[in-house]
Amino acid sequence: MGLIVQLVLAWFTLLLTLLERLLDACRFETWLSVFDVSPNRIFRVQDSAVLILNAEDGIGQTAALKYSELGYTVFALCPDHQRGISVATRGPSSVSSILYFWHLKKERSPDHPWGLIAPIVVDISSKADRLRAYETVKAYCSDHSLHLTALIAFPPIYETPSESTPPSSAATHPLVQGPLTHLRPKFLPLSFSKDSVWQDSVFREITEPVLIIQEYIRLLKDSSGRVIIVSGCSQGRFLSGYRFGCRSTLDEARRSIAHSVGCELKPFGVKVSSLVSGLLAAPNLPAQKILDELNMCAKRTDPDIRRRLGANLGRADALESVHRLFTVTDGDLLAVIQRITNSRHPKVDYYIGVHPFIRSAWNALAKLNSV
Repeated sequence: MGLIVQLVLAWFTLLLTLLERLLDACRFETWLSVFDVSPNRIFRVQDSAVLILNAEDGIGQTAALKYSELGYTVFALCPDHQRGISVATRGPSSVSSILYFWHLKKERSPDHPWGLIAPIVVDISSKADRLRAYETVKAYCSDHSLHLTALIAFPPIYETPSESTPPSSAATHPLVQGPLTHLRPKFLPLSFSKDSVWQDSVFREITEPVLIIQEYIRLLKDSSGRVIIVSGCSQGRFLSGYRFGCRSTLDEARRSIAHSVGCELKPFGVKVSSLVSGLLAAPNLPAQKILDELNMCAKRTDPDIRRRLGANLGRADALESVHRLFTVTDGDLLAVIQRITNSRHPKVDYYIGVHPFIRSAWNALAKLNSV
């Protein structure tokens, strides 16, 4: 039975790939030019700059290095979250990491025309700090005759439970206060999440991209730039069972924000695209770890609710195993992002991998099950 499911999904993936190529063959941009839709401008890479949010680690860092390899000037925004809750270390160590890999690549290919990578640590919650970062980018672009052609917002990277949660510790309970409170679980349903955890996640996933976009509207307008909001890629750091955690809720919110911002920026000639990605290739997150946390935090909850949570987690973990058969590579994701950057008529929505389609099927089944 498992083999049949794999074969069906393989054929489904092939069909989607062929359909995508067919649509590309229809020359989406050509049809838009026929209807006199204003195109985005394209500049030489030597005259272009990109700004990447959450570029200090993971796929954001990989994207920064790739754009530098292509010759772009890259402004790598590294949000200062050291005051936050259970998140990977930010600040100087992150800047050192991206600069280390950049210099390492330059040493290996000294004759290659690498673009500059300029990491900028910024407290996005501070208006003054955001303005400081903007003035830095604006001044550099002005001095070097650069055009800000793209702003790419990747989701932040959170730690795994094994990195952030000590096993069998009372300090992990969301209601516990004290010196170990910052180690509370982050992979729980919203009904079990502490309000500060939820607020922290919403700020990083939703508010931060909006605040950054607001600061750079003028630079993007002057170059008829593009905004790319990426969601759905877990990088192995999120629980991907779609009935658990705030992951799916925030992904949908990021897509909605992309559509709303796109409507507002359209009169300025700035195109906004939402890119929904499948799971990136990474080690699977053990479902039992999450179930243990649920049981620990649901001690005072009705037994029937705990039973339903466990059943939902089992179904989500089954879908997770299917997703792992069709993970998206960094190269796949970056190829789509580069295509958007170089497109005169970027589309509103882009999808990569089978994850978005399986997710839709899962949501439909969940609704039928609740009837």
